[in-house]
Amino acid sequence: MTLDELLALLPDNTTGEISPADIRAVVTNLFIEPTHAADASSAGPYNLFATPIFTVLPGSTATPLVLDRGPVPVLLTLSAYLDSGVNSNDVSLALDLSGATLAPAGGKPEQTLRVGGKQFVAATVSISYLQTFEIGTTNVTVRYKASVNGGSVENVALTMIVLVG
Repeated sequence: MTLDELLALLPDNTTGEISPADIRAVVTNLFIEPTHAADASSAGPYNLFATPIFTVLPGSTATPLVLDRGPVPVLLTLSAYLDSGVNSNDVSLALDLSGATLAPAGGKPEQTLRVGGKQFVAATVSISYLQTFEIGTTNVTVRYKASVNGGSVENVALTMIVLVG
């Protein structure tokens, strides 16, 4: 309900026009459920092979987030220890959203962890961003791509926190 609709349920009460049902309707619509959160992790290490497109990370399974309201903002955090393995390996990790909310892995550069390139890199990296989720079940899958064979990833952690119930 909009604010105006909620206020219309609560007219000036000098004549007793506010009913218990009106109060319940207001409370129900203003109630924010406890924050939903979903976490997933995998240890690894998982060896990475060259792939030009984002591919499901070995050892990774989809993590569902079920929402009974939407659209709502969700804070997503992905962190992992990435090892490019060799020089000239460009390794990326990204989240793929499917189901109620669609957002392909690598669809936005600011939502992608990327390491390597000309030099070997081994580091713990993380990224956090806001994504609007629609009502229903959204499956979140960690995907990777690598320019050459030889990289690895381990200690992958995914956290999703619904900011509004």
